[in-house]
Amino acid sequence: MPALTLRAYAKINLYLDVKQAEAEPLAALIQKTGMKLQTVVMGHPDLVARLRQLDPGIRTMTPAAPPDRLDSLLRDVRPTHLEFTRRNFSPAGIAAARAAGIIPFSSLVSGGWDSDQAVETVLDAGVCAIETDRPVQVKRLVERRRKVAVIAHRGANREAPENTIPAFRRAIELGADYVEIDVRQTADGHLVLMHDATVDRMTGGSGADSFSDGAGTIN
Repeated sequence: MPALTLRAYAKINLYLDVKQAEAEPLAALIQKTGMKLQTVVMGHPDLVARLRQLDPGIRTMTPAAPPDRLDSLLRDVRPTHLEFTRRNFSPAGIAAARAAGIIPFSSLVSGGWDSDQAVETVLDAGVCAIETDRPVQVKRLVERRRKVAVIAHRGANREAPENTIPAFRRAIELGADYVEIDVRQTADGHLVLMHDATVDRMTGGSGADSFSDGAGTIN
């Protein structure tokens, strides 16, 4: 869980996928680094609504609701972006989001959807950014169609360990427009880069309690 100074990545946009954290330290971090315009915070609608209360200038995203519930989501939560996955993909929802001035992103990284055919499908629907584990291939596809941002899922995770500085640097070298980073908050209030609820898979530690040491703080 490496330390990450957001200013070091002034040439790339950050997509913070918040797995578990409070809004206050996230808002403080983004404000401190001056990267509001380069950062999108993805999270539960409650988190997004709170971030918007704390600072309306922070760009936020939440999973898209079905078209019949989209108006209430936009009214109550007020995200600036919406995420469409294989599970909730809806060309009508994407069109409605765009009509409301909301930026639609699409994530291809779950459900075995990260394919060339899926890229064509979401491009046809009008998304503005695509999250993928294949940034080079997707970049090549979108450049033939129209300008769409490419998001490297957990960095270039197929060439370096996920959510690490080498993975982020490699994503930049590969031409990604965004780096997606998973964020959790430790028991003592630090923000760390970690997808899983435990550290077993990615570190030499074991269990959720390992988060409480504050290692890997985002500073």
